[in-house]
Amino acid sequence: MKPKYIVIVALVILTISIITFGINLRNLFITNNQSNSTIEAPYISGFKDSLLNLKNFYSNNFVNITLVSLSSNTNIYMGSSKENINLFSSNDLTNWSLESPVKLLNSDQTGRKVYKGSVIKVNDKYYIYYENSNFTIDANNKISNPDFRIYRAESSDAQNWTNITKIGDFSASKPTMIYKDSKYHLFYYREDTNEKYVYYATSSDGLNFNFENNQKPILTNAPSFDVTWLNNFKKFLLVSTGNATTNKKVTYLLSSDGIDWSFNLTKNNTNEIPFDNFNLQGGIALLRQPDGTIVGDNITIAAVNKNSTTDGSNLSIISKQFTIANVDETNSLGLLIKGITSTPLIIISIIASIISLVAMIYFFIQSRRIRTF
Repeated sequence: MKPKYIVIVALVILTISIITFGINLRNLFITNNQSNSTIEAPYISGFKDSLLNLKNFYSNNFVNITLVSLSSNTNIYMGSSKENINLFSSNDLTNWSLESPVKLLNSDQTGRKVYKGSVIKVNDKYYIYYENSNFTIDANNKISNPDFRIYRAESSDAQNWTNITKIGDFSASKPTMIYKDSKYHLFYYREDTNEKYVYYATSSDGLNFNFENNQKPILTNAPSFDVTWLNNFKKFLLVSTGNATTNKKVTYLLSSDGIDWSFNLTKNNTNEIPFDNFNLQGGIALLRQPDGTIVGDNITIAAVNKNSTTDGSNLSIISKQFTIANVDETNSLGLLIKGITSTPLIIISIIASIISLVAMIYFFIQSRRIRTF
């Protein structure tokens, strides 16, 4: 090949290398400036007060709640370690009616108590997964001789329940159930030696469960929590309150597999929902579809608030709404670089540019020598 043709080829390679280098350097610069890592999750923003409120009720026990959006109304299932679970219903999220108590104890379970119940709908049948427990409170106001189990019951109307069945033979409480991809996803709570853990299990029939994460906990220090699946974003969303007696915030996390949970969720790199001017005591719940999932980007979260009243109505349920935005709908968090990452392409571009430049210089020098002779 004649030197001038080699120079032309080298020039073309150099031009392509410089363009490739510039594009990939720009992508890497944008991503690193807007996020410290590759973003794979949506972010949450736009906190505002919600319509959902259930005011002024009394309980001397820790209260846990579950929210289910049905075809014509919304149900709140409220458990407080008694013989039944209270049921409230509303068609406007503001005016609530106390329905007949949800009875979930068999005749041979005298003395046991029911607590949090998680309701889902599969095909035309409702299932409630709930805590069935037996324990005593000692002189130091601590639980002794605990026996916590998860049971399931069936219903056609989400109010009257039959076919009560114990789930497995493992210690567990505060179940949250999701049904997606023809599989039951169970998140539950267990306390061991003063440590509070969240576990994850799955099942194809809703009765026999496989423990995920090698039977190890997926989270710690989440005494009150709720989980849902965000259909639009293909992520699990978990919300949790802490143990503080004057808790004014809710922590939230996202996960693709229910095992690894991300903290990098908001534009200011926090993972807290503020509940200023409230004292969160006990339960927390996401307003979910009948299968336990959420469709769309508007999320409603409810929590039990301790009132500062003296009329005996010491609790109320307050709520907030927030919005989830995807990363490719905004530039505030960074761009997701798909396929081959930028760094190898930049290195290849630099090497190709150097080789092309050396080739051009070499053949330029050779052509000058030929002219001299």
